Amino acid sequence: MVRKSNIAQRFPNFMGICIYKSRDIVSCAQQLFRNLPSCLSGIPNNARRDFANGPLHISNQPISAQAFYTYPMLHVHYQNAGEEELAELIRPLLDPQIRFTIGAAHPDRLACHVLVAGGLDDPETFDSRAELTHVVLPWVGVSTHTQSLVKARPHLSLHNLHHNAAATAETAMTLLLCAAQKTLQWDSALRQGTWRDLTTVAENTLSLAGRNALILGYGAIGKRVAQQCQAFGMNVSAIRRSVTQPVKDVNGVTQHPVSAFHNLLPNTQALICILPATNETKNFITAEAFELLPKNAVFVNVGRGSNVDQEVLYNALKNGDISAAGIDVWYNYPKGVDRSRYDVVDVHPAEYPFWELDNVVLSPHRGGMGDQTEPARAVELAKVLNAIVRGEDVPNKIDFERQY
Repeated sequence: MVRKSNIAQRFPNFMGICIYKSRDIVSCAQQLFRNLPSCLSGIPNNARRDFANGPLHISNQPISAQAFYTYPMLHVHYQNAGEEELAELIRPLLDPQIRFTIGAAHPDRLACHVLVAGGLDDPETFDSRAELTHVVLPWVGVSTHTQSLVKARPHLSLHNLHHNAAATAETAMTLLLCAAQKTLQWDSALRQGTWRDLTTVAENTLSLAGRNALILGYGAIGKRVAQQCQAFGMNVSAIRRSVTQPVKDVNGVTQHPVSAFHNLLPNTQALICILPATNETKNFITAEAFELLPKNAVFVNVGRGSNVDQEVLYNALKNGDISAAGIDVWYNYPKGVDRSRYDVVDVHPAEYPFWELDNVVLSPHRGGMGDQTEPARAVELAKVLNAIVRGEDVPNKIDFERQY
């Protein structure tokens, strides 16, 4: 909402400085001084004198900074418990017109305009908040159930965060390198005092330089992975649903339409999946796809487990259709436990025994985690919230048709 301040109502020449989107006080002062010459012509002499000598007074009534704010206060509530660290990180980054509360038991939790929370599967979460306009998930993945709940309430807008792109890309590269070099095999042998013969080592590793990488999911994470693969001397291609014919972007990555996927596989040594979980991407990678890959190919998945059927993936690794894999996303997850704060034991990540295979690197869906994750989350969340309160285009809006 943009409205005239009380200065503009009294002095029309102030219109140029009183109607604007950013209410940051520094920007306000800068805009004021840029427009000072034209504005002063509409102010009584005593006001001009007071302005030059100190704080501006008009008719002996002081003008507060609030007079320059062109939009109302916004109440943002962070629902998830145990996020005090994030709250401390984000508060200095927020627009002064944002009231930020936190905790599932906060007395004003139902009176918010913006709800930041994960695990949203109860319709009452939305219906009990009469003033709610925006829902923000504090991570990337948005379940189809949450999407359906918000889609059924057209007055709500659903957004996510992409703060973990750098960390997830690094995890993808770690898995790629460890799988390609069979690092865990050599590590395990040496811990037993066994030095594997160099011929075996050479025959069972994949050098990346000069090889072809194919990225599925060429978004924020995919672009980072592409750059890092190029740094290792790889030729990089990507599958992207928005292109209809091959096109090379400014980074030297050739983007192909989905229809070209199988044709590219016979010359692909590294297949890297960063796809979201949607109806279109479910079981996107089939047994035929693995059979089309070279025998020395490596598969990495930091997208979603649903992108490939677990039986298909297990058999491809066990039967030698591909050389190795690095997997960060799975099929079984601990239930009812906050994994961000507690270890969980005796929960295997799949119905098939991937952990018995020595050509797969297992990672517990920690791709986006790192020592800079929380500061990055705070910065990304602040961008979303500040855009909402200022009436700007809000980033990371979920497209219900594409499901991401």
